[in-house]
Amino acid sequence: MRQWKIASSLAIIGALAAPFAFRTYNAPWPMAETWVPLYVGEREDIVRRAWPNNCDELEGLSPVICRMDQRKLKEGGIYLQRPSLLLYLARNAAAALAGFVLIFGLTFLLPALIRRYWKWLNT
Repeated sequence: MRQWKIASSLAIIGALAAPFAFRTYNAPWPMAETWVPLYVGEREDIVRRAWPNNCDELEGLSPVICRMDQRKLKEGGIYLQRPSLLLYLARNAAAALAGFVLIFGLTFLLPALIRRYWKWLNT
């Protein structure tokens, strides 16, 4: 019973320290694509610009902007990359779980290996 208490205590400390050891707490936030619909004012702005049907007739950056606006208008919105709190927490929870399992396992494994090695030396 005593080994379980020691193992769980060390594993909890290891789980708390794991995000700092693996540096997942300081890693850049993972990005997730989210759908952002066009609001009414933005839709009106695109329609007001009255892009021609053929964007190739324009010069400079205008054809690129024209195609992007036509696509936004057709699809009704756009996908944007935004930081994801859920993915950030999941990554840190995975690091904490890995630290817990690693320390808990080693707390049981190392004494058993040491006893077996000591027994082998004394025979």
